[in-house]
Amino acid sequence: MKTINLIILLGCAVSWCNADDSLEDSLQEDLPFTKEATRIDECPVLQNFERATSVHRLRPSDIEVVAAIGDSLSAAVAAINIDTDYLTAEQFKQYRGLSFDMGGDENAITIPNFLQHYAHETLIGPSVGVRDVPISKETFFAFDAKQVSEIDRLNAAIPAATSYNFTQQAEYLIERIGKNTSLAKKWKLITVFMGLNDLSASCLPGYSFIEYRQRMEKGIELLKQNIDYAIINVVGLLHSEQMQDVTNKDPTYRKHFKDDTVDVQTFECICCHPLASTKLLPQPLAGILDKAVSPLGKQYIARNVELYDRELRRLVMKQANHDPDATTAVVYQPFNIDISSVPVKAISNLDGFHPNKIGQEYMAKAYWNQLFLPSNKKQQNLQFREDLPVYCPNANDYIQTM
Repeated sequence: MKTINLIILLGCAVSWCNADDSLEDSLQEDLPFTKEATRIDECPVLQNFERATSVHRLRPSDIEVVAAIGDSLSAAVAAINIDTDYLTAEQFKQYRGLSFDMGGDENAITIPNFLQHYAHETLIGPSVGVRDVPISKETFFAFDAKQVSEIDRLNAAIPAATSYNFTQQAEYLIERIGKNTSLAKKWKLITVFMGLNDLSASCLPGYSFIEYRQRMEKGIELLKQNIDYAIINVVGLLHSEQMQDVTNKDPTYRKHFKDDTVDVQTFECICCHPLASTKLLPQPLAGILDKAVSPLGKQYIARNVELYDRELRRLVMKQANHDPDATTAVVYQPFNIDISSVPVKAISNLDGFHPNKIGQEYMAKAYWNQLFLPSNKKQQNLQFREDLPVYCPNANDYIQTM
Protein backbone atom coordinates (compact mmCIF):
# COMPACT_ATOMS: atom_id res chain seq x y z
CA MET A 1 0.00 0.00 0.00
CA LYS A 2 1.24 3.44 -0.83
CA THR A 3 2.59 5.28 2.20
CA ILE A 4 0.55 8.32 3.06
CA ASN A 5 2.55 11.19 4.48
CA LEU A 6 -0.17 12.58 6.69
CA ILE A 7 1.04 15.30 9.04
CA ILE A 8 -1.34 15.57 11.96
CA LEU A 9 -1.06 18.29 14.60
CA LEU A 10 -0.98 16.76 18.02
CA GLY A 11 -1.70 18.94 20.93
CA CYS A 12 -1.02 15.76 22.69
CA ALA A 13 2.48 16.94 22.20
CA VAL A 14 2.08 17.79 25.77
CA SER A 15 4.53 16.41 28.28
CA TRP A 16 3.65 18.27 31.28
CA CYS A 17 3.51 16.20 34.26
CA ASN A 18 6.27 16.60 36.69
CA ALA A 19 8.94 14.74 38.48
CA ASP A 20 7.88 13.01 41.64
CA ASP A 21 9.24 13.70 45.09
CA SER A 22 12.10 11.24 44.63
CA LEU A 23 13.70 13.68 42.20
CA GLU A 24 14.91 15.87 45.01
CA ASP A 25 16.23 12.82 46.84
CA SER A 26 18.10 11.66 43.73
CA LEU A 27 19.66 15.05 43.23
CA GLN A 28 20.70 15.32 46.85
CA GLU A 29 22.07 11.80 47.01
CA ASP A 30 23.86 11.54 43.68
CA LEU A 31 24.98 15.06 42.79
CA PRO A 32 26.91 17.77 44.63
CA PHE A 33 23.62 19.38 45.53
CA THR A 34 23.67 23.07 46.37
CA LYS A 35 19.97 23.68 46.85
CA GLU A 36 16.68 23.98 45.05
CA ALA A 37 14.63 27.06 44.41
CA THR A 38 11.14 28.03 43.35
CA ARG A 39 12.61 30.19 40.56
CA ILE A 40 15.95 30.12 38.80
CA ASP A 41 16.78 33.69 39.84
CA GLU A 42 16.91 32.43 43.43
CA CYS A 43 19.82 30.16 42.51
CA PRO A 44 23.32 31.53 43.18
CA VAL A 45 25.24 32.70 40.12
CA LEU A 46 28.46 30.74 39.75
CA GLN A 47 31.98 32.03 39.25
CA ASN A 48 33.49 32.17 35.77
CA PHE A 49 35.18 28.99 34.55
CA GLU A 50 37.49 28.26 31.66
CA ARG A 51 35.60 27.34 28.51
CA ALA A 52 34.87 23.62 28.30
CA THR A 53 36.75 21.56 25.72
CA SER A 54 34.64 18.39 26.02
CA VAL A 55 30.91 17.89 25.58
CA HIS A 56 31.03 15.73 28.71
CA ARG A 57 32.20 18.65 30.86
CA LEU A 58 29.64 21.33 30.04
CA ARG A 59 28.23 23.58 32.72
CA PRO A 60 25.13 25.74 32.08
CA SER A 61 27.41 28.75 31.64
CA ASP A 62 29.15 27.05 28.70
CA ILE A 63 25.98 26.93 26.60
CA GLU A 64 25.92 29.83 24.15
CA VAL A 65 23.29 28.63 21.67
CA VAL A 66 19.94 26.84 22.04
CA ALA A 67 17.99 25.21 19.21
CA ALA A 68 15.10 22.79 18.78
CA ILE A 69 13.54 20.26 16.43
CA GLY A 70 9.88 19.66 17.22
CA ASP A 71 6.17 20.23 16.82
CA SER A 72 3.32 22.14 18.47
CA LEU A 73 4.71 21.57 21.95
CA SER A 74 7.96 23.38 21.24
CA ALA A 75 5.98 26.00 19.32
CA ALA A 76 3.81 26.50 22.45
CA VAL A 77 0.55 26.34 20.51
CA ALA A 78 -2.51 27.46 22.51
CA ALA A 79 -0.42 28.25 25.60
CA ILE A 80 -2.70 31.10 26.70
CA ASN A 81 -6.31 30.29 27.61
CA ILE A 82 -9.17 32.29 26.13
CA ASP A 83 -12.22 33.79 27.86
CA THR A 84 -14.68 34.02 24.96
CA ASP A 85 -17.85 31.94 24.83
CA TYR A 86 -16.86 30.27 21.59
CA LEU A 87 -13.62 29.26 19.94
CA THR A 88 -12.45 30.65 16.59
CA ALA A 89 -9.65 29.42 14.35
CA GLU A 90 -7.96 32.82 14.62
CA GLN A 91 -7.48 32.31 18.37
CA PHE A 92 -4.96 29.54 17.78
CA LYS A 93 -1.56 31.17 18.29
CA GLN A 94 2.01 30.00 18.71
CA TYR A 95 3.32 31.54 21.92
CA ARG A 96 6.91 30.79 21.02
CA GLY A 97 8.35 33.06 23.66
CA LEU A 98 6.76 30.80 26.31
CA SER A 99 7.95 27.49 24.84
CA PHE A 100 9.34 25.29 27.61
CA ASP A 101 12.48 24.34 25.68
CA MET A 102 13.00 27.43 23.49
CA GLY A 103 11.07 30.42 24.88
CA GLY A 104 12.97 33.65 25.40
CA ASP A 105 10.28 36.09 26.50
CA GLU A 106 11.26 38.13 29.54
CA ASN A 107 10.44 36.40 32.85
CA ALA A 108 9.13 33.28 31.10
CA ILE A 109 9.91 30.02 32.90
CA THR A 110 11.87 28.26 30.16
CA ILE A 111 15.11 26.40 29.55
CA PRO A 112 16.73 29.33 27.69
CA ASN A 113 15.95 31.70 30.56
CA PHE A 114 17.36 29.20 33.05
CA LEU A 115 20.55 29.04 31.00
CA GLN A 116 20.64 32.82 30.64
CA HIS A 117 20.84 33.08 34.42
CA TYR A 118 24.29 31.48 34.23
CA ALA A 119 25.42 32.79 30.84
CA HIS A 120 28.29 35.24 30.41
CA GLU A 121 26.71 36.72 27.28
CA THR A 122 23.25 36.88 25.74
CA LEU A 123 22.09 33.42 24.70
CA ILE A 124 21.63 32.90 20.96
CA GLY A 125 18.55 31.18 19.56
CA PRO A 126 15.54 31.50 21.90
CA SER A 127 12.24 32.14 20.13
CA VAL A 128 10.26 35.21 21.14
CA GLY A 129 6.78 36.63 20.85
CA VAL A 130 3.61 35.28 19.28
CA ARG A 131 2.49 34.35 15.79
CA ASP A 132 -0.54 32.75 14.17
CA VAL A 133 -0.95 29.03 13.65
CA PRO A 134 -1.28 28.46 9.88
CA ILE A 135 -4.81 27.19 9.22
CA SER A 136 -6.15 25.13 6.33
CA LYS A 137 -9.83 24.94 5.34
CA GLU A 138 -9.48 21.25 4.53
CA THR A 139 -7.38 19.95 7.42
CA PHE A 140 -7.61 22.83 9.91
CA PHE A 141 -3.87 22.80 10.69
CA ALA A 142 -1.80 23.59 7.61
CA PHE A 143 0.64 20.87 6.62
CA ASP A 144 2.94 23.17 4.64
CA ALA A 145 3.86 25.68 7.37
CA LYS A 146 7.41 27.01 7.52
CA GLN A 147 9.60 28.81 10.03
CA VAL A 148 9.51 32.60 10.47
CA SER A 149 13.07 33.35 11.50
CA GLU A 150 12.37 36.77 13.03
CA ILE A 151 10.22 35.14 15.73
CA ASP A 152 11.27 31.50 15.68
CA ARG A 153 15.03 32.16 15.52
CA LEU A 154 16.58 28.73 16.20
CA ASN A 155 13.29 27.12 17.22
CA ALA A 156 12.75 25.08 14.06
CA ALA A 157 9.60 23.41 15.44
CA ILE A 158 6.48 23.46 13.24
CA PRO A 159 3.05 22.83 14.84
CA ALA A 160 1.92 20.02 12.53
CA ALA A 161 5.31 18.34 12.19
CA THR A 162 5.97 14.62 12.26
CA SER A 163 9.26 12.79 11.84
CA TYR A 164 8.76 13.25 8.09
CA ASN A 165 9.69 16.90 8.71
CA PHE A 166 12.86 16.24 10.69
CA THR A 167 15.13 16.74 7.68
CA GLN A 168 13.64 20.13 6.77
CA GLN A 169 13.97 21.37 10.34
CA ALA A 170 17.53 20.06 10.60
CA GLU A 171 18.48 21.84 7.39
CA TYR A 172 17.00 25.07 8.78
CA LEU A 173 19.32 24.77 11.79
CA ILE A 174 22.37 23.63 9.83
CA GLU A 175 22.13 26.73 7.65
CA ARG A 176 22.35 28.87 10.80
CA ILE A 177 24.55 26.96 13.25
CA GLY A 178 26.31 24.36 11.10
CA LYS A 179 30.03 23.73 10.74
CA ASN A 180 30.45 26.44 8.12
CA THR A 181 28.76 29.20 10.10
CA SER A 182 29.99 31.82 12.54
CA LEU A 183 28.38 29.83 15.37
CA ALA A 184 30.13 26.59 14.47
CA LYS A 185 32.34 26.40 17.57
CA LYS A 186 29.94 27.78 20.13
CA TRP A 187 28.53 25.21 22.57
CA LYS A 188 24.92 24.32 21.77
CA LEU A 189 22.00 22.64 23.52
CA ILE A 190 19.68 21.14 20.91
CA THR A 191 16.34 19.64 21.95
CA VAL A 192 14.70 17.05 19.70
CA PHE A 193 11.11 16.42 20.80
CA MET A 194 9.27 14.80 17.93
CA GLY A 195 6.96 11.83 17.58
CA LEU A 196 3.68 12.73 19.24
CA ASN A 197 2.13 13.69 15.92
CA ASP A 198 3.44 10.43 14.46
CA LEU A 199 1.67 8.61 17.28
CA SER A 200 -1.58 10.39 16.50
CA ALA A 201 -1.36 8.95 12.98
CA SER A 202 0.23 5.63 13.93
CA CYS A 203 -2.81 3.59 12.89
CA LEU A 204 -2.11 4.70 9.30
CA PRO A 205 0.38 3.34 6.75
CA GLY A 206 3.82 4.94 7.02
CA TYR A 207 3.85 5.40 10.79
CA SER A 208 5.08 2.08 12.14
CA PHE A 209 7.67 2.19 14.89
CA ILE A 210 10.28 0.93 12.43
CA GLU A 211 9.56 3.72 9.94
CA TYR A 212 9.53 6.26 12.76
CA ARG A 213 12.94 5.09 13.96
CA GLN A 214 14.38 5.24 10.44
CA ARG A 215 13.35 8.86 10.00
CA MET A 216 14.51 9.87 13.47
CA GLU A 217 17.87 8.15 13.00
CA LYS A 218 18.36 9.85 9.65
CA GLY A 219 17.57 13.24 11.21
CA ILE A 220 19.90 12.80 14.17
CA GLU A 221 22.71 11.65 11.88
CA LEU A 222 22.15 14.78 9.78
CA LEU A 223 22.53 16.95 12.87
CA LYS A 224 25.64 15.10 14.07
CA GLN A 225 27.38 15.28 10.71
CA ASN A 226 26.74 18.98 10.20
CA ILE A 227 26.62 20.59 13.66
CA ASP A 228 29.51 20.40 16.11
CA TYR A 229 29.95 21.42 19.75
CA ALA A 230 26.48 20.23 20.73
CA ILE A 231 24.49 18.20 23.20
CA ILE A 232 21.56 16.76 21.28
CA ASN A 233 18.83 15.90 23.77
CA VAL A 234 16.29 13.41 22.43
CA VAL A 235 13.19 13.77 24.62
CA GLY A 236 11.09 10.68 25.26
CA LEU A 237 7.39 10.29 24.50
CA LEU A 238 4.26 9.99 26.60
CA HIS A 239 0.81 8.44 26.40
CA SER A 240 -0.78 11.24 24.41
CA GLU A 241 -3.85 9.14 23.70
CA GLN A 242 -4.93 9.78 27.30
CA MET A 243 -4.90 13.58 27.04
CA GLN A 244 -8.53 13.98 26.03
CA ASP A 245 -9.62 12.08 29.12
CA VAL A 246 -8.36 14.88 31.39
CA THR A 247 -10.57 17.65 30.03
CA ASN A 248 -13.45 15.26 29.33
CA LYS A 249 -13.86 15.03 33.10
CA ASP A 250 -14.81 18.73 33.09
CA PRO A 251 -17.07 19.24 30.05
CA THR A 252 -17.42 22.98 30.70
CA TYR A 253 -13.66 23.67 30.58
CA ARG A 254 -12.91 23.29 26.89
CA LYS A 255 -14.17 25.88 24.41
CA HIS A 256 -15.93 24.81 21.21
CA PHE A 257 -16.62 26.34 17.83
CA LYS A 258 -20.03 27.90 17.38
CA ASP A 259 -20.47 25.33 14.62
CA ASP A 260 -20.49 22.29 16.88
CA THR A 261 -20.03 19.92 13.95
CA VAL A 262 -16.34 20.89 13.95
CA ASP A 263 -14.17 19.45 16.72
CA VAL A 264 -10.49 20.39 16.63
CA GLN A 265 -9.53 17.24 18.56
CA THR A 266 -10.60 15.19 15.55
CA PHE A 267 -7.86 16.85 13.53
CA GLU A 268 -5.28 16.69 16.31
CA CYS A 269 -5.40 12.95 16.86
CA ILE A 270 -6.95 11.03 13.99
CA CYS A 271 -6.30 7.62 15.53
CA CYS A 272 -8.12 8.68 18.70
CA HIS A 273 -11.20 9.09 16.47
CA PRO A 274 -10.92 6.30 13.88
CA LEU A 275 -14.49 6.69 12.61
CA ALA A 276 -13.84 10.36 11.85
CA SER A 277 -11.14 9.63 9.28
CA THR A 278 -13.40 10.13 6.28
CA LYS A 279 -14.14 13.72 7.40
CA LEU A 280 -10.50 14.78 7.47
CA LEU A 281 -9.46 14.41 3.86
CA PRO A 282 -11.22 14.53 0.49
CA GLN A 283 -11.63 11.48 -1.71
CA PRO A 284 -9.83 9.37 -2.74
CA LEU A 285 -7.65 9.67 0.39
CA ALA A 286 -10.63 9.47 2.72
CA GLY A 287 -11.57 6.07 1.38
CA ILE A 288 -8.03 4.79 1.79
CA LEU A 289 -7.77 6.10 5.33
CA ASP A 290 -11.13 4.68 6.31
CA LYS A 291 -9.83 1.22 5.48
CA ALA A 292 -6.43 1.84 7.05
CA VAL A 293 -7.54 3.16 10.42
CA SER A 294 -7.48 0.58 13.19
CA PRO A 295 -10.71 0.16 15.18
CA LEU A 296 -8.56 -0.19 18.28
CA GLY A 297 -8.05 3.58 18.30
CA LYS A 298 -6.44 4.65 21.55
CA GLN A 299 -5.30 1.12 22.36
CA TYR A 300 -3.30 1.11 19.16
CA ILE A 301 -1.62 4.40 20.07
CA ALA A 302 -0.88 3.18 23.60
CA ARG A 303 0.98 0.19 22.19
CA ASN A 304 2.92 2.39 19.80
CA VAL A 305 3.97 4.81 22.54
CA GLU A 306 6.00 2.01 24.10
CA LEU A 307 7.40 0.86 20.76
CA TYR A 308 8.33 4.35 19.58
CA ASP A 309 10.01 5.20 22.86
CA ARG A 310 11.90 1.92 22.89
CA GLU A 311 13.30 2.77 19.46
CA LEU A 312 14.35 6.23 20.62
CA ARG A 313 16.30 4.67 23.47
CA ARG A 314 17.94 2.18 21.15
CA LEU A 315 19.02 4.70 18.55
CA VAL A 316 20.44 7.01 21.23
CA MET A 317 22.32 4.09 22.76
CA LYS A 318 23.75 3.37 19.32
CA GLN A 319 24.95 6.99 19.13
CA ALA A 320 26.74 6.88 22.50
CA ASN A 321 30.11 8.63 22.45
CA HIS A 322 32.42 7.95 25.40
CA ASP A 323 35.43 9.73 23.94
CA PRO A 324 36.48 12.10 26.76
CA ASP A 325 37.42 14.74 24.17
CA ALA A 326 34.22 14.47 22.14
CA THR A 327 32.48 17.67 21.09
CA THR A 328 29.09 16.13 20.27
CA ALA A 329 26.82 13.85 22.31
CA VAL A 330 23.32 12.45 21.84
CA VAL A 331 21.41 11.96 25.09
CA TYR A 332 18.02 10.40 25.81
CA GLN A 333 15.89 12.40 28.26
CA PRO A 334 12.95 10.35 29.62
CA PHE A 335 9.78 12.40 29.89
CA ASN A 336 7.17 9.76 30.64
CA ILE A 337 4.20 11.48 32.24
CA ASP A 338 1.37 10.07 34.24
CA ILE A 339 -1.37 11.87 32.35
CA SER A 340 -3.87 11.21 35.12
CA SER A 341 -1.81 13.47 37.38
CA VAL A 342 -2.20 16.48 35.07
CA PRO A 343 -4.85 18.93 36.32
CA VAL A 344 -7.27 20.52 33.89
CA LYS A 345 -5.85 23.97 34.64
CA ALA A 346 -2.52 22.95 33.06
CA ILE A 347 -4.20 22.23 29.72
CA SER A 348 -5.25 24.78 27.12
CA ASN A 349 -8.98 25.45 27.10
CA LEU A 350 -8.82 26.04 23.35
CA ASP A 351 -8.59 22.36 22.55
CA GLY A 352 -8.21 20.39 25.78
CA PHE A 353 -5.02 18.92 24.39
CA HIS A 354 -2.03 21.27 24.46
CA PRO A 355 -0.26 22.41 27.61
CA ASN A 356 -1.03 26.00 28.49
CA LYS A 357 1.39 28.34 30.26
CA ILE A 358 1.11 26.35 33.51
CA GLY A 359 1.92 23.15 31.66
CA GLN A 360 4.80 24.71 29.74
CA GLU A 361 6.33 26.04 32.96
CA TYR A 362 6.16 22.64 34.58
CA MET A 363 7.83 21.03 31.58
CA ALA A 364 10.67 23.52 31.67
CA LYS A 365 11.41 22.75 35.32
CA ALA A 366 11.11 18.99 34.92
CA TYR A 367 13.34 18.98 31.83
CA TRP A 368 15.92 21.20 33.53
CA ASN A 369 16.12 18.92 36.55
CA GLN A 370 16.63 15.87 34.32
CA LEU A 371 19.63 17.49 32.63
CA PHE A 372 21.79 17.13 35.75
CA LEU A 373 21.00 13.49 36.45
CA PRO A 374 23.10 10.67 34.92
CA SER A 375 21.18 8.24 32.72
CA ASN A 376 20.78 5.62 35.44
CA LYS A 377 19.29 8.20 37.83
CA LYS A 378 16.96 10.12 35.53
CA GLN A 379 13.32 10.07 36.58
CA GLN A 380 11.48 7.45 34.52
CA ASN A 381 7.97 8.33 35.71
CA LEU A 382 6.83 11.89 36.21
CA GLN A 383 3.94 13.23 38.27
CA PHE A 384 2.62 16.74 37.73
CA ARG A 385 3.45 19.22 40.45
CA GLU A 386 2.87 22.91 39.80
CA ASP A 387 5.30 23.98 42.53
CA LEU A 388 8.12 21.72 41.36
CA PRO A 389 11.40 23.35 42.47
CA VAL A 390 14.24 23.93 40.04
CA TYR A 391 17.66 22.48 40.68
CA CYS A 392 20.45 24.98 41.38
CA PRO A 393 23.64 23.50 39.88
CA ASN A 394 26.87 24.17 41.72
CA ALA A 395 30.46 24.45 40.56
CA ASN A 396 30.86 20.67 40.33
CA ASP A 397 27.75 20.03 38.23
CA TYR A 398 27.81 19.23 34.54
CA ILE A 399 24.99 18.65 32.07
CA GLN A 400 24.98 14.86 32.05
CA THR A 401 25.77 13.04 28.80
CA MET A 402 26.08 9.44 30.04
